Amino acid sequence: MDPIPQIRISKANRAPVNPQGDYVLYWMIAYRRVTWNYSVDRAVYRAKELDKPLVILEALRCGYEWASDRIHRFILDGMADNARKLEKKKCRPKTAPYGGSRTQLP
Repeated sequence: MDPIPQIRISKANRAPVNPQGDYVLYWMIAYRRVTWNYSVDRAVYRAKELDKPLVILEALRCGYEWASDRIHRFILDGMADNARKLEKKKCRPKTAPYGGSRTQLP
């Protein structure tokens, strides 16, 4: 039984869960923490349910209007803190630096 309260779950699309996928992806966007986070808990539940590895993506783009060394240091420190917390839980986080450039929208 899903441990996450139903009021916390909403569908982002109408596609069914793909049990043939290689992993469960959790794209960490706003609540960049691995504790006290229903979304991460739900991803962990799904990964266990499907017997698939959980991949947590914490993306950081460099070329946006408000980019600064200060905010990026804060985000990178948070990523390192999340990795330490995951290692304590016997998770082996993988990191992949990405130096994407700013994309111009029409």
